[in-house]
Parts: sequence; C-alpha cells; structure tokens
Amino acid sequence: MMSKGFKPPIVPAAFFGIVLGLAGLGNAWRAAHQVWQLPAIVGEIILALASIVWAVLIALFACAGRLRAPSRSVKLIIPDNAASSASPASPPC
Repeated sequence: MMSKGFKPPIVPAAFFGIVLGLAGLGNAWRAAHQVWQLPAIVGEIILALASIVWAVLIALFACAGRLRAPSRSVKLIIPDNAASSASPASPPC
C-alpha cells in the first residue's frame, strides 16, 4: 500500500509523442540498414528503448490515474468553469 505522501509525477498525454518519435527513428534505422548496410543492432536498440519508455509512461499514467480517481469523480459532480469558458453564451463568473 502506498503512503499518503506519495504523489506520482504528472505525465501529460503528449509525452507519448516521445515513443512515436523513438519508434519512427528505430524503423528509419531499419530501412537505412537495408539501403546503406548500417548496423542493424542500432535500430533494434532504439526500438527496445521506445518499448521501455512506452511501458514506463503507461505505468506512470495508470498510477497517476488510480491515485487521482477521487478528484476525477468530484469533477464529474462539480465541474469547473474551464470547459465552458470558451462558449460565448456562458455568463461571467
């Protein structure tokens, strides 16, 4: 059981772009291996790194979601005004 003082780091969903970039680089290296006979192991290492980063981000994202679940349910009951502030019909606070 986790202590009450533990706060997981905030992991924005945009961090998953890191994984896409690493996977793209690994696949590009695989193609470069076929075209220019570059070492294939480099592409495989980059793809393995992308998999590790993906697994860490998924774990942090899930951990943060489980620990912040009570606050999420409060937002469903008492929504803040951020979502409706862009609509022209909303009254000022």
